[in-house]
Amino acid sequence: MTTLSRRSFFKQSAALGGGIAVAIHLGGCGSEPVYPGDRENALQPNAYLQVTPDGKVVFQLPRAEMGQGVYTGLTTLAAEELNMPAEQIVVEHAYYHPEFRDPEFQMMMTGGSVSLRNNFMPIRQAAANLRAWLRAAAAQQYKVSLDAVELSNGQVLVEGREPVGFGELIETANSLPVPEKAPLKSPADFSQIGRHSVRLDARDKVTGSARFGIDCTVPGTRTAVMRRCPHLGGRVKSFDASAAKAVKGVEAVFEVNGGVAVVASGYWPARKAADALDIQWDKGPLAGLDDNTLRQRHEKLLQSEGRQVAEVGDAEAVAGERMTARYRVPMLSHSPMEPPNALVQVSENRVEVWTGTQV
Repeated sequence: MTTLSRRSFFKQSAALGGGIAVAIHLGGCGSEPVYPGDRENALQPNAYLQVTPDGKVVFQLPRAEMGQGVYTGLTTLAAEELNMPAEQIVVEHAYYHPEFRDPEFQMMMTGGSVSLRNNFMPIRQAAANLRAWLRAAAAQQYKVSLDAVELSNGQVLVEGREPVGFGELIETANSLPVPEKAPLKSPADFSQIGRHSVRLDARDKVTGSARFGIDCTVPGTRTAVMRRCPHLGGRVKSFDASAAKAVKGVEAVFEVNGGVAVVASGYWPARKAADALDIQWDKGPLAGLDDNTLRQRHEKLLQSEGRQVAEVGDAEAVAGERMTARYRVPMLSHSPMEPPNALVQVSENRVEVWTGTQV
């Protein structure tokens, strides 16, 4: 039977056009795993990392950068094990792959403050495996012992030779088995992990060149802006769309999902028209609920039977008298700076979506 590599599979699948292609493993077919960002003639030991023919290291970032720093933090883990500056690594936001599923949530998601904690070992191991693979390839290619080979500053140092680029070792490396449990660096040898560094995505964000979901567009795009009920559990009672429809570029106004949507030729006419809507809201079952009422309910619940209020230590023994204080924390809105958005393109046989998402 003819061996079918992952690259051949995708090339042949492309001929399906709008059809659905499902990759399955057949006995006798190539067993190479299909990884995100697959490139022709690249060296790719795992889903996280690639070496391109021109010697660049590409890192598939498995978590969404939401301002918390994972773009820099997770890239630094790979850079540490590869003995190269993090800024030399090309970072791409990864498409879904089973290896990127979080062990706690069992899905590819960003949340729960686990991005660095749960990726600390997997990414380091992936990079250590690549380091070991490159060293083994250099040792074989240049007929030297493994001890005479080391990685430094994005190059391979071979004793008695000029520095070697990673790309020069791809062919030899692909003839060798992929390491699975290469030794990790000792924390005593860390030069990047735990050290202050400049954020790798800072320049793009400061200059406005970073692309977000809301930056995406396709020819013929229409923009929808929603006005939602400001009262939890409320809905639309009635609305007057005459002023909104008078805005140039507005194509439709309609009620949907407890709110009113305005569809226009662009964001600004849609936003202007949405603001011009005259909407009467039904506040729903929670009408009249305010912060003071909620506070009273909370205090009453604290006194109810079965509620536990923790007391730590013996305050009387320390201070000689009991002091009482109340601390209240307000609700914090989980609101991103980028307005939640999605771009959807529907064709005859497929739907394509671009959006900023945590999952």
